[in-house]
Amino acid sequence: MTEKTFLSKDGKSTVHYYVWEPEGDPVAILQITHGMAEHLLRYEGFAEYLNGFGILVCGNDHIGHGRSSAPEDWGYFGENEGWKIFVQDVEQLHEIMKVQYMDIPYFLMGHSMGSFVARAWLAMYGNGVDGAVIMGTAGTNPALGIAKFLVKTIRKFKGSRHISKLLTVLAFGGFNKRIKPGRTDFDWLTRDNAIVDKYIDDPACGFTFTTAGYADLFGLIGYISSDNCYKLIPKPLPILLVAGAEDPVGSYGDGPAEVAEKLETAGCTDVSLILYEGMRHEILNEIGKETVMDDIRRFILGEEAPGEENGEPEEEAEAGDAAAPEDAIKKAIEEEHKETISEEEATVAEVDVKESKVFYDTDPGDDRHLDEQVLADAGLTATEKVDLTSEDPLEVVHKGVRGLQSEFEHAEEEVEEAVSEVEAKAEHKLDDYVDAFSDAVDEGHEAAHAAFATAEAYSDADVDLTGEGHDGPVSHKGIRSIEKTLWEHEDNEII
Repeated sequence: MTEKTFLSKDGKSTVHYYVWEPEGDPVAILQITHGMAEHLLRYEGFAEYLNGFGILVCGNDHIGHGRSSAPEDWGYFGENEGWKIFVQDVEQLHEIMKVQYMDIPYFLMGHSMGSFVARAWLAMYGNGVDGAVIMGTAGTNPALGIAKFLVKTIRKFKGSRHISKLLTVLAFGGFNKRIKPGRTDFDWLTRDNAIVDKYIDDPACGFTFTTAGYADLFGLIGYISSDNCYKLIPKPLPILLVAGAEDPVGSYGDGPAEVAEKLETAGCTDVSLILYEGMRHEILNEIGKETVMDDIRRFILGEEAPGEENGEPEEEAEAGDAAAPEDAIKKAIEEEHKETISEEEATVAEVDVKESKVFYDTDPGDDRHLDEQVLADAGLTATEKVDLTSEDPLEVVHKGVRGLQSEFEHAEEEVEEAVSEVEAKAEHKLDDYVDAFSDAVDEGHEAAHAAFATAEAYSDADVDLTGEGHDGPVSHKGIRSIEKTLWEHEDNEII
């Protein structure tokens, strides 16, 4: 392996890149873009495996990662649209390699956040490769709009380099929810405990993004989820999507399946998807990784199609299965109508959101509930107290909240006015709610998710923030509440 550098497109960072060369002339090249809070040297074993088949492997540490930045700058990529620097630096390395190896088949592979970078690169520069591997990717996130708003708000109060516990909890807090009992916070990466421990012990892994870093991550996700991005990807390009069927980043297979479907809808003609049963997020570090490596090798070398026996998606849950209530909830939210859940499956809490009803699971046996008076203050009505520990609360997102990204521009003036009035008003109006929210963060990841989902659901139809072309009036009471909470408690570790 050789290590070299080039000047990043940010004009100041020195990007480190690595090249693993096979013995003899290479028959193909694979360029890798690594994931969030890791570095490229974690792919050395995979690179050496491909070298054995004549495939040259290269890749760089993104800025804000690994050797391309000082440790104090990990998780920070610049003030504005740093994610575009990721993409441009990937193209710089591509150009460097193509000068040296002009006529050799060239492939790009991205894992996790690197898969987002790879998808953006394919839309911008995709004619420069012969195929792409999209690994551990995600589909559309319905909470992206509110996430962007929250990042913008925290960044305004705390600055671009602030490390927010709340953002980290909201982004990753539920990833271990299917793993019982959990051993570490990173069990969702792989079933191989030695790999998990090595990740935890590596200072260049698992660091937390800054608020600016999260803004870049969410901006990147927004771009690759757009119809325009899908339309720009070259139509005949061979694309292989691979993921673990137990990968929470990809919503346990739903995300990669959605991406494959949208690629085909956009006109891409050579799209394949493999979901590996039992595997979690890092399929190149999983038990049984040899199958994954071989499938990718055969894709690069143009051999027979990767084995579909590994890629059979999980059957949908039948009535009565454990997953059925969650499916019913999702359907109710997406179609915006009431879906009945039996009393045997769940106690149902009812929340009025505009004119529709949204139902979700609660556990009346748990004592972490919002006080009924707090619910009343929040403009909510409930048949039962709302449990802060219900699983996957960010699924409970009304379409008005999903559209918050575009609506925020209309709401910003109202938000600023609300913030300016805080000092003149009583400072304890939401004390009970803030205490409950803070306790939720202390008591567990899922609780914090649920508390924020409750804030998302705040409703008061007096103010129309939607403008022309939207579905109707959406209150900014929830927005004001979040803004006010952050203002009054800006020194609290919760944000």
